[in-house]
Amino acid sequence: MWLAKRILYLAIILLAIILARYKKKLPTNLAWVYNLLIITFGMEICAISSAYVFKNNSFIYMVFGIVQILMIYLIYSFSFISSKHRQLASICTTACLVAVVVTIFLNKAWIQVNSEGNAFKSLFVVLLCLLLFTDWLKYPRNVSIITEPMFWINTGFFLFFSINIFFWIGYNFLSKSNMAALRQLEPLQYSSNLYLYSCILYSFVIYKNKNI
Repeated sequence: MWLAKRILYLAIILLAIILARYKKKLPTNLAWVYNLLIITFGMEICAISSAYVFKNNSFIYMVFGIVQILMIYLIYSFSFISSKHRQLASICTTACLVAVVVTIFLNKAWIQVNSEGNAFKSLFVVLLCLLLFTDWLKYPRNVSIITEPMFWINTGFFLFFSINIFFWIGYNFLSKSNMAALRQLEPLQYSSNLYLYSCILYSFVIYKNKNI
């Protein structure tokens, strides 16, 4: 079941990667989304292999977490219109990296799940999402926002990482006392993961249709 769930959302990621390649030129923010998808796909393959061979994939997720923070920052940095929002995003990124690195050493994240680090990373992404929503309100577009690919990417990130904040906070407490309750939360996180990558896939569909 664990492997089957991953195969499903990996298939969605792969479809998004293939669709993105149909366009010769992506705008810079979408190009970084595409790069993130490729790295995510490769990381998940490595994590699945490591889980079966070494019975532990914490080190892979630890490294990916740092790379993910930097790449998501780049996605948003090239999406903001306001230079002030871009500067705030830089500050949030620096603070998040410091917090995550500290939790890596406190929790020995190379051998076990770093729930606090994941919660900090999720909060960081939610803040970037809110900054981008604010950016759009301050600088309205001449077209419907739902026809913009970045709207769907931002919406996917916002929902997924909002749920992840509560999931990883819950994980920190429930993993020590009530694993049965923790397992009840896993379908919600998995569903939000599917939603995120479906939003990203749809964003590339929109971009392709807009640029035929």
